Amino acid sequence: MVVRQDVAQVFVLSEVGARVLELLDGKRNLVAVRDLLLLEYEVNEAQLEHDLNEYINRLKEAGIIHCTEDR
Repeated sequence: MVVRQDVAQVFVLSEVGARVLELLDGKRNLVAVRDLLLLEYEVNEAQLEHDLNEYINRLKEAGIIHCTEDR
């Protein structure tokens, strides 16, 4: 769960969604996150990349994350 107190929003995350946020620690780029997820979950690489990009965009739009570099 992610709580944004400044705008009174609560986001409930799936296990994978929470794992993505955990991996977005500022030390890894998106490629490294993708590669780790490929090792941890049985998923098609193209599907994971598509879903990850979509999820990252939704997190950015919601103000939960801020990207500091290009993917």
